[in-house]
Amino acid sequence: MDRNKLDTMIEKEMFAYADMIKEHAFDFTMLYLNKNHIDIDRGVATKLLEIVQTAIEDGKISKIDFVKKKVSKHLDEWTETENPILPTSRLRKRPE
Repeated sequence: MDRNKLDTMIEKEMFAYADMIKEHAFDFTMLYLNKNHIDIDRGVATKLLEIVQTAIEDGKISKIDFVKKKVSKHLDEWTETENPILPTSRLRKRPE
């Protein structure tokens, strides 16, 4: 697997993870409200949770480059220690 494919796969998995969190936050909160008989209008709760889901989606889109840079740095460091013979510059395809 080349580095571009790895980066794409990591991004895809991070997006899937954020989507799981988004759905879990909604489901968990609604179940918690029902189980604990919290006195809040379900329509209001749903609207608030939709706003939270939108915030998670926005964070997913706006923070992906920041996270990718941090992960990429760690992968580069790991690659250099695991395979010191192969320089990092050779791990990435150069734009043609």
